[in-house]
Amino acid sequence: MGCGGGERMEEDEAGTASSSSSPPIVQLGYDQVLSVLRLLPPEAVLSFAATCRVFRAWASSDALWEALCCRDWGSRATAALAERRRDRGGGLQAPWRRVYAEVARLGALSARRVPARGASPRPRASHSLNLVAGWLVLFGGGCEGVRSPS
Repeated sequence: MGCGGGERMEEDEAGTASSSSSPPIVQLGYDQVLSVLRLLPPEAVLSFAATCRVFRAWASSDALWEALCCRDWGSRATAALAERRRDRGGGLQAPWRRVYAEVARLGALSARRVPARGASPRPRASHSLNLVAGWLVLFGGGCEGVRSPS
């Protein structure tokens, strides 16, 4: 039995019923399936990938995720990322799917200016800033050797 479920009956050209174990999408070419996947939102591509091993391989294509990055962020941003990936050279490069996921997570972040009461803190180095129960907590760090902006 192929990817996508049980057997189904279909009529051939002579009008007789024949058994086929693969769904129609498997009969499409790889390039045709990628063309369709490029039009879908990332959540739909991931759902498609969860269907079976063959679909997972198709939906994990680096070319597909690079095309999704280009579609969602624009060709200039994607080209800049591709250039940076090439410049890093010999090391193992993160797949475009991971790049897409990391940038999507960044899109969920937001920042806002908080008015400081009293004297503003000096610039810091070697510190840790963590979000704990909705509060920003600054641990350690120092001001030695850090120049104040002019």
